[in-house]
Amino acid sequence: MSGKVRPQAYLDEAVSPLEITPLKIDIMRTREKDSSSLAVQGKRPIIVCETVADTETSSPTDDGERAGWGSKVQFLLSVVAYAVGLGNVWRFPYLCQKNGGGAFLIPYFVMLIIEGIPLCVLELGIGQKLRLGSIGVWNKIHPLLGGLGISCAIVALLVGWYYNVVIAWCFFYLFSSLQTRLPWADCPLIETGLSTGLHSGLSTGLSTGLSTGLSTGLDTGLSTDLPSGLSTGLSSGFVSVNVTTIVNKECAASSPTAFFWFREALDITDGIDEFGGMQWKIAGCLVFSWFLIFVCMARGIENSGWIMYFTAGFPYFVLVIFFGRAITLKGSSAGLRFLFTPQMSRLLDPIVWLDAATQIFYSLGLGFGSLIAFGSYNPRDNKFTRDAVFVSLTNAFTAIFASVLVFAILGFKATLGIESCACSQIKNVASMLHLTSAELSAVMQTPEECLEYYNLLAADPTAYELPADIFANSTCSFEKLMNEAAEGTGLAFIVFTQAIVELPWAPLWSVLFFTMLLALGMGSMFGNLAGIQTSIYDLKLFPWLKQQVLSGILCTCSCIIGLIFVTKSGMYWVGMFDSFVGTFSLMIIALLEMVGVCWVYKYSRFAADVQEMTGQTLSRYWEITLKFLAPAVILFVLISSIAMRITTGISYPAYDSQTAMMKETSYPVWAQVIAFFLIMAGILPIVAVAALRMLGIVKYEPDPSMINAGFNSSASTAMFAKVPSTADFDLLTRPTSFAIGDSLRVYCPQFDENP
Repeated sequence: MSGKVRPQAYLDEAVSPLEITPLKIDIMRTREKDSSSLAVQGKRPIIVCETVADTETSSPTDDGERAGWGSKVQFLLSVVAYAVGLGNVWRFPYLCQKNGGGAFLIPYFVMLIIEGIPLCVLELGIGQKLRLGSIGVWNKIHPLLGGLGISCAIVALLVGWYYNVVIAWCFFYLFSSLQTRLPWADCPLIETGLSTGLHSGLSTGLSTGLSTGLSTGLDTGLSTDLPSGLSTGLSSGFVSVNVTTIVNKECAASSPTAFFWFREALDITDGIDEFGGMQWKIAGCLVFSWFLIFVCMARGIENSGWIMYFTAGFPYFVLVIFFGRAITLKGSSAGLRFLFTPQMSRLLDPIVWLDAATQIFYSLGLGFGSLIAFGSYNPRDNKFTRDAVFVSLTNAFTAIFASVLVFAILGFKATLGIESCACSQIKNVASMLHLTSAELSAVMQTPEECLEYYNLLAADPTAYELPADIFANSTCSFEKLMNEAAEGTGLAFIVFTQAIVELPWAPLWSVLFFTMLLALGMGSMFGNLAGIQTSIYDLKLFPWLKQQVLSGILCTCSCIIGLIFVTKSGMYWVGMFDSFVGTFSLMIIALLEMVGVCWVYKYSRFAADVQEMTGQTLSRYWEITLKFLAPAVILFVLISSIAMRITTGISYPAYDSQTAMMKETSYPVWAQVIAFFLIMAGILPIVAVAALRMLGIVKYEPDPSMINAGFNSSASTAMFAKVPSTADFDLLTRPTSFAIGDSLRVYCPQFDENP
């Protein structure tokens, strides 16, 4: 169908609702009287309709047309790169280990089916239908929900600020890996001879010079005897003290990888209230990462899809390589058994189900508005339900595959640890066993023989004339070492790096690992910022602003604000944002999204839209999950999270440099106030916009092009609209004695259930 103006016609002809554009409102006003005269003559009124090109019913951009994906593959790779992120590698394996091993997969897939996939379908669907970003979409569904899109953009922006710092950390480790021996392989050594010799020399020199000077006279002593005494004392001090080196005390109390992370990378302070200054190495990496993101985002949606070939494909390439190496490592099979041995009793713990629901929710990136933005660039006939299922299952498969890889390597690390522990224990009891040097060397010839001999001793110590409880406090336990597996940054930057050190060609594996993390993180950042940028464009706040300029302003401002995260207390700020930005507000956003589509806009209309776009009929599964099950699950997670937060209090893990350990510390009052505002930043826009429009302080001006997308003003939205626009749309849609409404019926929130 062309975009030409259609000739005048009586309404007896079938007119598709999607063919109605602004309808020449000014002409309709002049013809209203003519309609009455036509009624007297028994004729139906005449209107002028204008058609729209079949392929475009979107909001204009700089070119007058909305950009689109270069191909279906680009779209799928972009969504996969956005959904599959760092959480698949460093959080899901930890949740499996914590919540019953293989048993955790049961609640995980249950939550995926009733929560993850339906929400993914909903967000992709409304984006594809309305061809707008998050802010535009929710304004069109209902003016009172207009704050939803603003909340999505704010939360996505806040998450982007600290998420990119994690990418900067990965860049720092990547650059640090470009040397023959990894810098976190050993503890740094400190030379003590110089300081000891200087101290001894100064002491000797001062005592000699002063005693001589006082006895010979103050003037002579200060001018002659004191310098002479210092020279003699320093010489004797250096001669008498040998230069020695010792291991850094803080590193010895923890491990080389932990020391490199906390001291070399972060140079962390002892709490969030100690600023500590800027960590310039990480700050440089942050600027570099924001520059790369700007270069990619400035290319636009037409070209950014090609970038996703790398960010979506490369992590799988690295995972496959790591998997091939990991399963050949000593102890990998034991690590996999530890991961997948199901503890079915854990399924009775509600925390396990809460963790599964939360992981699904955040790993798919629901509630940020990015999936809506991705869907808005699709052609109208794209079968997005298949895409949602594909992306959700790909995300789940990646998480499980990454868990296999992680625990195979952690099994290798634990095996090396238990062998080292066994050798150490044998050395400790060698004198009690009356072993000669030759006998001790024989049983400790290889790590395997050492572990075998230790197991014999531990099985029955009394048989070897050892105390029965001699190994009671021993840490030579595979289960204990595996239970030390950390999550998040601890897994990536401490535990996993320690395992990489033990591999042959360790720098190569380190480069591959951190490049993979960079690809995962950058893919998620692109999707995150795409949702923000699309919403800003659809608002038309700065219609004269080119895409490159907007991307530059967004990235520059975010980089400047993000400098707070690269101070020496920056990790605590990252933890605060991670704990309070993307928790309660995202769940409220997702809950209101389902209420808005399924109960305000009505699920029946959404199903009709899907059928009109794709030709597919949604089954009862989608209706039950979207209207009932998914909202109930999110409400359960929200209430449980609030209850747990109240019960456990507001605290954070702070680093103690004296013990080289993390300890739980309460947030200071000012930090608790900031945490409160971070939570409210994603909630207040929803309440504020609804309140302002209900009170009539801010009127909603409907865009006439919404009729193109199948939406219209009605009695429910007219009260929130500016008076001129309301009158115009009422003129076109109000029922008359000629049943004009029957010919102009379009989908709108308050029309009947069966349009």
